Amino acid sequence: MEGIKQNCHTYGIKLIALAGSGLLYSCSIQGQKPNILFIITDQQSAKMMSCAGNSYLKTPSMDRIAANGTRFELAYSPNPVSVPSRTSMMTGYFPSTFRFETNQGGENATITDQVLANTLGKLLQKEGYETVFGGKTHWAKGLNYTTCGFEKLTSDTYDGLAVSCAEYLRKEHGKPFF
Repeated sequence: MEGIKQNCHTYGIKLIALAGSGLLYSCSIQGQKPNILFIITDQQSAKMMSCAGNSYLKTPSMDRIAANGTRFELAYSPNPVSVPSRTSMMTGYFPSTFRFETNQGGENATITDQVLANTLGKLLQKEGYETVFGGKTHWAKGLNYTTCGFEKLTSDTYDGLAVSCAEYLRKEHGKPFF
């Protein structure tokens, strides 16, 4: 991750890296619709990095991102567990709107057509963005890559995800991406 700022400007990327609910890094190019790279880690609080003072962990790559940008130490999530939190991120609604608050409750959720028409990916598409998603979803019933407005990059959550993302970032894009 050498030269994060230089790469952001070279590739026209708006980089937003999250650890739990904390923004680690952000950069953009003035006057243009920025490309947005949104990185979400799973089950990681903002304190779970060596740069946050955690002496039990060694997170050099994330520390470099944090050192070259902004790291929020206090942020809020609509729910502390995966499925409800991710569902909120994709829909903009609290998970209680869909009558669930645990990872197991998502299979009983009812997501309306109005909500599906305004998911994160679809709103960005309306703004002219190419939207792709890679990695784990774990969303409520009715939400998937397509219903959330994304082209599936990969469902791999390990090395395959990193390779797919690097290949995607290297290719030419006719419009901004998220």
